[in-house]
Amino acid sequence: MTDKAESKDFIWDFFTSIKLSFVLLLTLAGTSIIGTIIVQNKSHEYYHTKFGDTMFGDLVEIFDKMGLFDMYHAKWFQFLLLLLTINIVVCSIDRLSTTLRLAFPKDRPINPNRYRKLENKQSFNTALSVEQAGDIINKTVSGSYKIRQTGDGFIFAEKGGWTRLGVYVVHLSIVILIAGGLMGSILGFEGYVNITEGDTIDSIEIQNSEVPKKLDFSVKCEKFVVDYYDTGTVKEFRSSLVVIEDGKEVLKKDIVVNTPLRYKGINFFQSSYGEIPGNITLSFTSKESGMVYPVETKAGETIDIPEGLGKLEVVDYRPSFGFKGHNIGPSILGIIHRDKEQPIYVVMPMDPNKAKFDFMRQGKVAIVVDDYQSRSFTGLQVSSDPGLPIVYTSFILMLVGFFIAFYMSHKKVFVEVTKKGNSTRVLVSGNSNKNKIGMDETVKMLAESLEKKLAKNN
Repeated sequence: MTDKAESKDFIWDFFTSIKLSFVLLLTLAGTSIIGTIIVQNKSHEYYHTKFGDTMFGDLVEIFDKMGLFDMYHAKWFQFLLLLLTINIVVCSIDRLSTTLRLAFPKDRPINPNRYRKLENKQSFNTALSVEQAGDIINKTVSGSYKIRQTGDGFIFAEKGGWTRLGVYVVHLSIVILIAGGLMGSILGFEGYVNITEGDTIDSIEIQNSEVPKKLDFSVKCEKFVVDYYDTGTVKEFRSSLVVIEDGKEVLKKDIVVNTPLRYKGINFFQSSYGEIPGNITLSFTSKESGMVYPVETKAGETIDIPEGLGKLEVVDYRPSFGFKGHNIGPSILGIIHRDKEQPIYVVMPMDPNKAKFDFMRQGKVAIVVDDYQSRSFTGLQVSSDPGLPIVYTSFILMLVGFFIAFYMSHKKVFVEVTKKGNSTRVLVSGNSNKNKIGMDETVKMLAESLEKKLAKNN
């Protein structure tokens, strides 16, 4: 039994430790700096390209497994937040009983001499008797304060005891904030989708996932428009989107940057735009025979290369392609497949001025883009964060808690009525758990108010 009790005490003391709070906050701050320095949620290719030639190149896979490239969704980061939540809750529970006794006392015997010796006391005389003055003072003070104790010629009253709980409101808001953040991290998602003008999609690509996410509805891009300034620079790009559910159009909206479409908790932000090729006309030049063969294809197709020179897989379209530090512009990427040979990767620029680019490659065939048809697409960033309303609620609650904790106080007042010669002396004093200057003003104002009331009844 003793060992169990000691074990429970150790666990409780561990989670009530301020040192634990400090270590957790310092760790979270440090890891957040890492998450700010390292760009998050990029592709594996991005990180290998960025760190490949640096001292961190060999550590990319280790960093990836540690979750440093998607840190705020990493299990260890969520565990740290959970530990901090437990720490806050246990610390609050551990100190709550003491705070409640101070805020809502049942019986609190006071020492009148303590209040008689306070610096912020006010006194005045009245011609009323002790009994008359006492009755008026009692009624006046009870209108604003709760009288806790009466004695031989004095009353003790207080108000605002509940303001001592302001710090617990702040603690609660932090717990709710973490809960909302964890909910968004676990249940939310971030992704993207490109919609060609006139097409409809019902799934999106999720960051760092090879599995598309299916939506409960479809989104169609009816029209995509780019506006330009007179200088030729882009002024605005706008997408006309339609949400379709159960075969019916349920929502239409034109979106631009920072004006998203929102539906069922999912946000569609205008992020990018571009063009994709439709039908492509390629010319294959045999370096052995010198013959030129035009062939029509499209992205995603695999076609035969004339003269039995293999097959060309048209893999992708890039709006810009970097080659040895130079941008060769929009390009078609392909792979040449031949039996028992390694695949050959080829780049086919779409700029007529760079048409002979593939001739530099040493091979049996050179490929040129003769013509292509393009279609505009809109690039949308898609996100869902079910914890966001909870986070907003926590911010409001936190502001309320800070206001209570810093701008409101637990005030106690002491009023004593004694006989002094042919008159009655009234002493007013008081204190509070914070804002001493404000309490001095409160005592002064209460004394002036009592003096005026007693004068009217004189």
